Amino acid sequence: AGAVLAASAAAGAAGLDWAVNAAARLSSSLPRLGLAALLAAAAEPGGALLGAMLGLLLSQPHASSIAAEARRLALEEYSEASIAAGASRLHVARRHVAPALASAAARYAALTGASSLYAATGLQAVGLGSPQEATWGSHIHLILSTPGAAATAAGALQLAAALAFTALAALAARVLLDPSPGGRDGEGPPLGWLLA
Repeated sequence: AGAVLAASAAAGAAGLDWAVNAAARLSSSLPRLGLAALLAAAAEPGGALLGAMLGLLLSQPHASSIAAEARRLALEEYSEASIAAGASRLHVARRHVAPALASAAARYAALTGASSLYAATGLQAVGLGSPQEATWGSHIHLILSTPGAAATAAGALQLAAALAFTALAALAARVLLDPSPGGRDGEGPPLGWLLA
């Protein structure tokens, strides 16, 4: 969501950018854990609903940060020079803003994924998760509540999942957006056709 909003901000969609920033400021001012508990109690429990709630609650500040970065990049000298030379705002967003935002979006996605994992575990531990569905939270809660199971197993599972999110984001940023002129194999970056 943050990358789409950032691209729209860079392309000059001011109305959409204003509405998204207003929604992000409103959701940032609400008590997140209380809102998540209220939504979980009001709706029928399920893994998809829990994931959607946590994703929405945790990604709003990141979407605002990515949109602010897109606005900053769209006002850089090289972006303004491209517009002065006759390029459209869409071309500037695709050629200059999107490559720089991809790594920021990957970092925020990794942080949101790891935070969602910890939040799901906490909600499952206090009984707000769905007991019928197997989720990360229910697995970790089962490890913690089983007599004789070491508490470090749950922590290791959480750490491994959080590191996997982060490593995947770092790998995607490195492989897909290789800044070297010819790419790693001399043919350009794998997504170079998007930026042409």
